[in-house]
Amino acid sequence: MGSWYRVIKTIKGRRYAYDQRTWREAGKVRCQSRYVGPAGGDGGGLSGGINTTGEDEAALIDKLFDHRTYIGVELPWGVRWSEPYQTRLRFKVPEVVLRLPLAMGVSARSRAWEGDKDDEVPDGAWHDWEKDEMQLPDMSRFADVADYVGVVLHECAHATRMPWRLDREQWCFYEEEEYAHEELVAELTAHLVAHRLGLPRVSDAAGAKYICGYLAWCSDRDDARVYAEREAKRAADYLVSVIEDMPEVNTTRRAAE
Repeated sequence: MGSWYRVIKTIKGRRYAYDQRTWREAGKVRCQSRYVGPAGGDGGGLSGGINTTGEDEAALIDKLFDHRTYIGVELPWGVRWSEPYQTRLRFKVPEVVLRLPLAMGVSARSRAWEGDKDDEVPDGAWHDWEKDEMQLPDMSRFADVADYVGVVLHECAHATRMPWRLDREQWCFYEEEEYAHEELVAELTAHLVAHRLGLPRVSDAAGAKYICGYLAWCSDRDDARVYAEREAKRAADYLVSVIEDMPEVNTTRRAAE
C-alpha cells in the first residue's frame, strides 16, 4: 500500500485534516483516509505556519537519499500521472500551488493530452530555460493532490535556476551528470517546500526512488548530495519567500497576528 500523506479538506467553509493513502490493486486505484481533526487557518492554502529548518528537515533529507526507502515501491520511472483523463477533478489543489508559477513570473500551461503527435507538444512536465515557460500535465491525470503538488513544485524548483532568480551554477546543462544534479535539486526542493508549508507531497518513497535513480548517474555521489542539499535549500527558501509575498497569504498572516 502507498505511504500516508496529509490532506486538508474544506467542508462548508471549515478546514479539516485527513491522513490519506492511495495504491493500485487489481488494476484499480484504491484510496483510504482517516480523519485527524480540525486544520489551522487557510493561509492561502497552507495547513499551518511555516516550519523552521531543523532536525525534522534533516531527517527528511536523509530518508530521501536512502535507497532502502523505496524498496518495494511500484512507480513508473519518472511518471506520476498514469491515470486516464477524468471528466471532473478528484481533488482540490491549494491556491498557493496553483498561483506559484505566475507569482514567480513564469508562463505556465496545461493541456488535455490526445496522444503523441508530431505536430503537437508531447505530454509531460518541464521548464523550458530558453523561454522561461513551464508545461504541466492536466490535473485530471493525477490520482491525488499530493502527486500534482509534487510535480508543480518540482518544475517551479527548476525555474529557480534562471540567472535573474538564483542563477544556479549548472542551470544550463548539457552533460548527463549536470542534468542529474539539476534533477536532484528540483526533487529535493519540492519535498522541502511541501514540508515547510505543510502542503501535501508525493510520498517519500517515490521521492527516494527518483533521487536515488539520478544519484546513480553521478560519479561522486557524496559531492552530488552536498550540492543538491545546498542548492535545494536555497531554492526552497526562494519559493517559500515567493509564497509568503502572495497577497492572500500576507492578509491571512496579518489577521492572525
